[in-house]
Amino acid sequence: MGVLRLPCRRRRPGATRWGLLAALVAVLGAGVPAPHASAESIWRAEEWTDLEGHTWTAEDLEGRIVVLDFWATWCAPCLAELPNLRDLHERFGKHGLEIVGVALDTIDKRALRSFMLRHSVVWTQVHVPSGTGSEIARRFGVEAVPVTVLVDRRGRVIARDLHGEALAAVVATLLPDATPSAEEP
Repeated sequence: MGVLRLPCRRRRPGATRWGLLAALVAVLGAGVPAPHASAESIWRAEEWTDLEGHTWTAEDLEGRIVVLDFWATWCAPCLAELPNLRDLHERFGKHGLEIVGVALDTIDKRALRSFMLRHSVVWTQVHVPSGTGSEIARRFGVEAVPVTVLVDRRGRVIARDLHGEALAAVVATLLPDATPSAEEP
């Protein structure tokens, strides 16, 4: 059986600059809609089962800031983003941020769990072996990985494809109480 490979987005020089611009637009509410966003909550009919067997519903995510991270184990830009997501999880996980990794990967669950353990991926993971052909990938317009989707407390998509510092900056504005003050060590 062959291995299904999704297109993998390559980072371009200056991408951070555009990511910061996108973050600024999202934070300032410049009226630019995120792709595939609607006025209604995206969680309306959503239900996912993570690798641990826990089923996530709209009620579980209500009132939380959510980063959906569509990725794959073979995607170099996805792997380069893992330290940034780990930092986000550590800084904001106890303050209302939920990261949900959506592994669009054909490896089996056991191999995915092993990969996550080796790379210290401790946030929630959903395994979707059907890749971009899956309902969740189509719903969020994922045609290549990595893709991040930032969802506000009301369940609305507010930004897409933010990574690294740009994603952290927007999350910090959405969870201002979680940002350490200048007086803290």
